Amino acid sequence: MNPQKLNHLNKEFYETCARYWNNAADYEWRGWAKLPLEGLSTPLRVCDLGCGSGRFAHFLTREVGPEVEYLGMDFADFYVDHARTHKPNIIRSYKIIQQDLFTQRWEFNGEVDLVVAFGLIHHLPPAFGPHFFTELRRRFTARTLGIITTWQYLDNPRLAKKILSEHPLQVGGPDNILAWTRGEYGERYSHFWTKQEVVRECARYGFAATYLPEPSAAENGLNNYFLLRLSS
Repeated sequence: MNPQKLNHLNKEFYETCARYWNNAADYEWRGWAKLPLEGLSTPLRVCDLGCGSGRFAHFLTREVGPEVEYLGMDFADFYVDHARTHKPNIIRSYKIIQQDLFTQRWEFNGEVDLVVAFGLIHHLPPAFGPHFFTELRRRFTARTLGIITTWQYLDNPRLAKKILSEHPLQVGGPDNILAWTRGEYGERYSHFWTKQEVVRECARYGFAATYLPEPSAAENGLNNYFLLRLSS
Protein backbone atom coordinates (compact mmCIF):
# COMPACT_ATOMS: atom_id res chain seq x y z
CA MET A 1 0.00 0.00 0.00
CA ASN A 2 1.65 3.20 -1.21
CA PRO A 3 0.57 6.06 1.10
CA GLN A 4 1.70 8.80 -1.29
CA LYS A 5 -0.44 7.36 -4.09
CA LEU A 6 -3.42 6.99 -1.76
CA ASN A 7 -3.05 10.62 -0.69
CA HIS A 8 -2.80 11.73 -4.31
CA LEU A 9 -5.87 9.68 -5.20
CA ASN A 10 -7.89 11.53 -2.57
CA LYS A 11 -6.67 14.95 -3.68
CA GLU A 12 -7.70 14.16 -7.25
CA PHE A 13 -11.05 12.92 -5.98
CA TYR A 14 -11.86 16.17 -4.19
CA GLU A 15 -10.69 18.34 -7.07
CA THR A 16 -13.03 16.42 -9.38
CA CYS A 17 -16.05 15.50 -7.27
CA ALA A 18 -16.40 17.95 -4.35
CA ARG A 19 -18.36 20.37 -6.51
CA TYR A 20 -21.24 17.87 -6.60
CA TRP A 21 -21.79 18.03 -2.83
CA ASN A 22 -23.79 20.57 -0.88
CA ASN A 23 -21.20 23.25 -0.10
CA ALA A 24 -23.69 25.92 0.93
CA ALA A 25 -22.72 28.00 3.95
CA ASP A 26 -25.92 27.12 5.81
CA TYR A 27 -25.56 23.37 5.30
CA GLU A 28 -24.29 21.67 8.44
CA TRP A 29 -23.76 18.18 9.77
CA ARG A 30 -26.60 17.12 12.04
CA GLY A 31 -24.14 16.12 14.75
CA TRP A 32 -22.79 19.65 15.09
CA ALA A 33 -25.92 20.75 16.97
CA LYS A 34 -25.07 18.13 19.63
CA LEU A 35 -21.43 19.10 20.16
CA PRO A 36 -20.33 19.90 23.74
CA LEU A 37 -19.39 23.52 23.09
CA GLU A 38 -20.87 24.97 26.26
CA GLY A 39 -18.44 26.91 28.38
CA LEU A 40 -15.95 27.73 25.64
CA SER A 41 -14.67 31.26 26.12
CA THR A 42 -14.75 34.00 23.54
CA PRO A 43 -13.06 35.07 21.44
CA LEU A 44 -13.07 31.42 20.39
CA ARG A 45 -9.87 30.39 18.61
CA VAL A 46 -10.65 27.54 16.23
CA CYS A 47 -8.55 25.39 13.91
CA ASP A 48 -10.58 23.40 11.37
CA LEU A 49 -8.49 20.57 9.88
CA GLY A 50 -9.70 19.48 6.45
CA CYS A 51 -12.06 22.45 6.49
CA GLY A 52 -13.58 21.84 3.05
CA SER A 53 -15.89 24.70 2.14
CA GLY A 54 -15.40 26.37 5.53
CA ARG A 55 -19.01 25.88 6.53
CA PHE A 56 -18.09 25.10 10.16
CA ALA A 57 -17.05 28.75 10.48
CA HIS A 58 -20.55 29.78 9.41
CA PHE A 59 -22.03 27.32 11.91
CA LEU A 60 -19.93 28.78 14.73
CA THR A 61 -20.91 32.36 13.96
CA ARG A 62 -24.56 31.31 14.12
CA GLU A 63 -24.16 29.30 17.34
CA VAL A 64 -21.41 31.17 19.21
CA GLY A 65 -21.59 34.64 17.68
CA PRO A 66 -19.12 36.83 15.80
CA GLU A 67 -16.30 36.47 18.34
CA VAL A 68 -14.68 33.59 16.44
CA GLU A 69 -11.07 33.48 15.27
CA TYR A 70 -11.18 30.83 12.58
CA LEU A 71 -8.31 29.07 10.80
CA GLY A 72 -9.24 26.51 8.16
CA MET A 73 -6.78 24.14 6.49
CA ASP A 74 -7.33 21.96 3.43
CA PHE A 75 -5.26 20.49 0.60
CA ALA A 76 -7.75 20.66 -2.28
CA ASP A 77 -7.62 23.64 -4.66
CA PHE A 78 -11.39 23.53 -5.10
CA TYR A 79 -12.12 23.77 -1.40
CA VAL A 80 -9.46 26.37 -0.63
CA ASP A 81 -10.79 28.65 -3.39
CA HIS A 82 -14.38 28.11 -2.26
CA ALA A 83 -13.66 28.74 1.42
CA ARG A 84 -11.65 31.89 0.71
CA THR A 85 -14.46 33.40 -1.35
CA HIS A 86 -17.29 32.47 1.04
CA LYS A 87 -16.26 34.14 4.27
CA PRO A 88 -18.91 34.59 7.00
CA ASN A 89 -20.39 38.07 6.96
CA ILE A 90 -19.46 38.81 10.58
CA ILE A 91 -16.48 37.08 12.19
CA ARG A 92 -13.56 38.30 14.29
CA SER A 93 -10.90 36.77 12.01
CA TYR A 94 -10.92 34.24 9.18
CA LYS A 95 -7.99 32.61 7.41
CA ILE A 96 -7.69 29.67 5.02
CA ILE A 97 -4.36 27.87 4.52
CA GLN A 98 -3.70 25.34 1.77
CA GLN A 99 -1.88 22.49 3.48
CA ASP A 100 -1.38 18.75 3.13
CA LEU A 101 -1.94 17.83 6.76
CA PHE A 102 -0.69 14.28 6.31
CA THR A 103 2.77 15.00 4.88
CA GLN A 104 3.71 18.65 5.50
CA ARG A 105 4.62 20.51 8.66
CA TRP A 106 1.57 22.55 9.66
CA GLU A 107 1.95 26.22 8.93
CA PHE A 108 0.57 27.72 12.09
CA ASN A 109 1.60 28.20 15.68
CA GLY A 110 -0.04 29.65 18.73
CA GLU A 111 -2.68 28.38 21.11
CA VAL A 112 -6.18 27.40 20.02
CA ASP A 113 -9.28 26.63 22.08
CA LEU A 114 -10.92 24.18 19.69
CA VAL A 115 -9.45 21.85 17.05
CA VAL A 116 -11.86 19.95 14.81
CA ALA A 117 -11.39 17.37 12.07
CA PHE A 118 -14.69 16.41 10.44
CA GLY A 119 -14.52 13.81 7.69
CA LEU A 120 -10.72 13.81 7.62
CA ILE A 121 -8.95 10.96 9.37
CA HIS A 122 -10.67 8.18 7.42
CA HIS A 123 -8.47 9.43 4.57
CA LEU A 124 -5.32 9.08 6.69
CA PRO A 125 -3.07 6.24 5.44
CA PRO A 126 -1.64 4.41 8.49
CA ALA A 127 1.91 5.24 7.39
CA PHE A 128 1.14 8.95 7.78
CA GLY A 129 -0.46 8.53 11.21
CA PRO A 130 2.69 9.43 13.21
CA HIS A 131 3.12 12.70 11.31
CA PHE A 132 -0.53 13.73 11.63
CA PHE A 133 -0.96 12.91 15.31
CA THR A 134 2.40 14.42 16.25
CA GLU A 135 1.49 17.68 14.52
CA LEU A 136 -1.93 17.58 16.19
CA ARG A 137 -0.34 17.03 19.60
CA ARG A 138 1.89 20.09 19.15
CA ARG A 139 -1.20 22.33 18.84
CA PHE A 140 -2.81 21.23 22.10
CA THR A 141 -2.54 22.80 25.53
CA ALA A 142 -4.20 21.60 28.71
CA ARG A 143 -7.27 23.71 27.87
CA THR A 144 -7.60 22.79 24.20
CA LEU A 145 -10.64 20.78 23.16
CA GLY A 146 -10.51 18.52 20.12
CA ILE A 147 -13.33 16.88 18.15
CA ILE A 148 -12.73 14.33 15.40
CA THR A 149 -15.04 12.10 13.40
CA THR A 150 -14.64 8.77 11.65
CA TRP A 151 -16.69 7.69 8.63
CA GLN A 152 -18.48 4.39 9.31
CA TYR A 153 -18.95 3.42 5.68
CA LEU A 154 -18.69 -0.34 6.26
CA ASP A 155 -21.74 -0.16 8.53
CA ASN A 156 -23.85 1.28 5.72
CA PRO A 157 -24.92 -1.26 3.04
CA ARG A 158 -25.28 1.42 0.36
CA LEU A 159 -21.76 2.72 0.93
CA ALA A 160 -20.23 -0.73 1.39
CA LYS A 161 -21.39 -1.61 -2.13
CA LYS A 162 -19.17 1.16 -3.49
CA ILE A 163 -15.97 -0.62 -2.39
CA LEU A 164 -13.87 -1.75 -5.35
CA SER A 165 -12.89 -5.38 -4.83
CA GLU A 166 -9.87 -5.03 -7.12
CA HIS A 167 -7.66 -1.99 -7.47
CA PRO A 168 -4.05 -1.38 -8.56
CA LEU A 169 -3.20 0.24 -5.21
CA GLN A 170 -3.81 -3.14 -3.51
CA VAL A 171 -5.53 -2.11 -0.30
CA GLY A 172 -7.51 -4.48 1.88
CA GLY A 173 -8.91 -5.16 5.33
CA PRO A 174 -9.90 -1.86 6.96
CA ASP A 175 -8.42 0.06 4.00
CA ASN A 176 -10.61 0.42 0.93
CA ILE A 177 -11.06 2.27 -2.35
CA LEU A 178 -14.61 3.46 -2.91
CA ALA A 179 -16.12 4.54 -6.20
CA TRP A 180 -18.08 7.75 -6.68
CA THR A 181 -20.50 7.81 -9.62
CA ARG A 182 -22.62 10.96 -9.23
CA GLY A 183 -21.80 13.86 -11.56
CA GLU A 184 -18.38 12.48 -12.47
CA TYR A 185 -16.60 9.23 -11.73
CA GLY A 186 -14.08 9.33 -8.92
CA GLU A 187 -12.25 7.04 -6.51
CA ARG A 188 -11.26 7.71 -2.89
CA TYR A 189 -9.26 5.87 -0.28
CA SER A 190 -10.79 5.37 3.17
CA HIS A 191 -9.68 3.61 6.33
CA PHE A 192 -12.40 2.14 8.54
CA TRP A 193 -11.77 3.12 12.16
CA THR A 194 -13.33 1.19 15.02
CA LYS A 195 -14.02 3.00 18.27
CA GLN A 196 -11.33 0.95 19.98
CA GLU A 197 -8.75 1.84 17.34
CA VAL A 198 -9.46 5.56 17.70
CA VAL A 199 -8.99 5.43 21.48
CA ARG A 200 -5.84 3.29 21.19
CA GLU A 201 -4.20 5.38 18.46
CA CYS A 202 -4.95 8.68 20.17
CA ALA A 203 -3.51 7.36 23.43
CA ARG A 204 -0.21 6.63 21.67
CA TYR A 205 0.21 10.38 21.13
CA GLY A 206 -0.93 11.62 24.52
CA PHE A 207 -4.66 12.10 23.93
CA ALA A 208 -7.61 10.86 25.92
CA ALA A 209 -10.34 10.14 23.35
CA THR A 210 -13.97 9.81 24.46
CA TYR A 211 -16.74 8.56 22.19
CA LEU A 212 -19.62 11.04 21.90
CA PRO A 213 -22.84 9.06 21.47
CA GLU A 214 -25.22 12.00 21.08
CA PRO A 215 -23.75 13.66 17.95
CA SER A 216 -22.95 10.22 16.53
CA ALA A 217 -26.58 9.12 16.92
CA ALA A 218 -27.75 12.37 15.30
CA GLU A 219 -26.11 11.14 12.08
CA ASN A 220 -27.54 7.63 12.38
CA GLY A 221 -24.09 6.15 12.89
CA LEU A 222 -22.72 7.43 9.60
CA ASN A 223 -20.05 9.38 11.48
CA ASN A 224 -18.70 8.63 14.93
CA TYR A 225 -17.66 11.64 17.03
CA PHE A 226 -14.84 11.68 19.58
CA LEU A 227 -13.77 14.29 22.11
CA LEU A 228 -10.02 14.74 22.52
CA ARG A 229 -8.12 16.20 25.45
CA LEU A 230 -4.53 15.83 26.54
CA SER A 231 -4.03 12.87 28.84
CA SER A 232 -3.53 13.85 32.46
